[in-house]
Amino acid sequence: MSSQRRKAFTIEEKGAVICRLENGESNSCLAKEFGVGHSTISMIFKESFNSNVLKAKRLRKSRQENVDQALIQWFKNMRNKGIPISGPMLQEKANGFAARFGILDFNCSASWISRFKVRHNIVAGKIVGVDQNSTTNWLISVWPNLRRQFSDDEIFNADETGLFYKLNLKVKIVEEVTYRKIE
Repeated sequence: MSSQRRKAFTIEEKGAVICRLENGESNSCLAKEFGVGHSTISMIFKESFNSNVLKAKRLRKSRQENVDQALIQWFKNMRNKGIPISGPMLQEKANGFAARFGILDFNCSASWISRFKVRHNIVAGKIVGVDQNSTTNWLISVWPNLRRQFSDDEIFNADETGLFYKLNLKVKIVEEVTYRKIE
């Protein structure tokens, strides 16, 4: 029995396979053309709905799946509460979950956290945004009294400076979300 050599598809080839499948070509026809089994063609199409398909040839699962799942749940809960999270915080929490699950040989490293972020589409980003209620209240209650104290040439716009005095972290870790600005 001869073993078939593994074929690594390029991103362009995967794109072509997906396009042709969407246009109605059959799996078996494409499998013959590319010299692979029909299940490989089916898997390429199935994985096209996964957001990580173009980022890596192969996405491995974590060996500590229960730590991984507990950490992502904790991360999502903290982000929903608006709590900024750093890499060292993730490391500490992962080690805590491993201890809780009785995994003695687990030591969360920076590389484990890095792979965790890739697996779950987590990116670091600068914090931006303004609380709309506080700006509206400020404009109604504070601005009129403050405006009377200064002449026009003493007033400047500092809108793009990003003054966030309550900020405790310069960068926080967030899930990568795609959205558009609506004007």
